[in-house]
Amino acid sequence: MGRLIFMIAGCLATFAAEAETLTCTGIDPKWTARIDGAVGTFEITRSEPMTIPLVTRAERREWPRAFTLLGERDTAIVIVDRNACELGSNTLQHSAVVLTQRGTTAIMLTGCCAVEAE
Repeated sequence: MGRLIFMIAGCLATFAAEAETLTCTGIDPKWTARIDGAVGTFEITRSEPMTIPLVTRAERREWPRAFTLLGERDTAIVIVDRNACELGSNTLQHSAVVLTQRGTTAIMLTGCCAVEAE
């Protein structure tokens, strides 16, 4: 059993490390998220550093991907898809849906993501 957990953890770490660095944002309400390998941030009312312990791909597909973000006070699942997304007058490479909470109320946010230049 320990060997299986070690193998799964290794695969997740490799998958997280190969992910592109994404900067995501939404308006009304304003929110931002940054996904960089196994770490990220999410901000809607306050910024909080978070770990990304799990990245999930759609069954038999490369996209969409769901990034699970865990912080001390907040959690979020950022679902990113590779399709053009309009944010104001800008067109970005990815669309995003965020599942999170405000207190005890579940909320869903929408927005767009851009791949950061290396």
